[in-house]
Amino acid sequence: MVIAMTGLAPTRLLAALAALALAGAGGGCSLPPRLEHVAHEGGAPGRTAEPFDWPRPVRVGVKPDGGGHGRLHRRVVGALHEGFDRLVVDYRRSRATEPVDYVVDVDITVHGEPHGTNFLVVFPGFAIFMPTWFPLRYDYTVTTTVDLTGAGGRTRTLTLTDRFLLRYTPVGVSVGAYIGLGSIVFPPLLLSPLVTGGVAALEEWDPHAFSLALSRDPEAGRRYGSRVAQAVRHAIDADLRFE
Repeated sequence: MVIAMTGLAPTRLLAALAALALAGAGGGCSLPPRLEHVAHEGGAPGRTAEPFDWPRPVRVGVKPDGGGHGRLHRRVVGALHEGFDRLVVDYRRSRATEPVDYVVDVDITVHGEPHGTNFLVVFPGFAIFMPTWFPLRYDYTVTTTVDLTGAGGRTRTLTLTDRFLLRYTPVGVSVGAYIGLGSIVFPPLLLSPLVTGGVAALEEWDPHAFSLALSRDPEAGRRYGSRVAQAVRHAIDADLRFE
């Protein structure tokens, strides 16, 4: 009887640790990504006065997204709807049913870099559930290139750079970290948070997942789309002043 109870103890302990690990991982992953806009470069300086006092109605065609960041592209298109007399979405010159004065082609690239401190958050931080209450840190740079082509065929290129700080613990990192709790019963499981910590310190979070989070953020997403749209309006305004 004693032997049987002794044999069950490690099993029950392991089950309890597994439940604790899943609870910690679930708690960490339930927190939404937190975005902070750090800096931006490019675009038009100064105050953004709308609408511009243009000498004639302006019709703009926007080419469809071709870079894989469709949600973020739609944020820009949504912001472009304000301030123009006509906006033709998914514009293709070969299929155009109406003339436009300008064609806008928006290309978005996203690049991320992790913080080295992410390693410590995972290992040995998993022992105090640090990935849950102290999310990992990533720096992201969003580079937006806008080709603005006028009716005469002349193209002007605008480049805008936005930098963000992301605080978020991905689900894979949480699970890999909290598996280490099982090392109390089976020591080799300590390798899981050790390896996971190395990955978290060296690899960026999925850039497409980041662009989706940015597009859904009510404040950061709105500011990003508005800034790109405003840069386009300023470029058109500068062009119309010479007419």
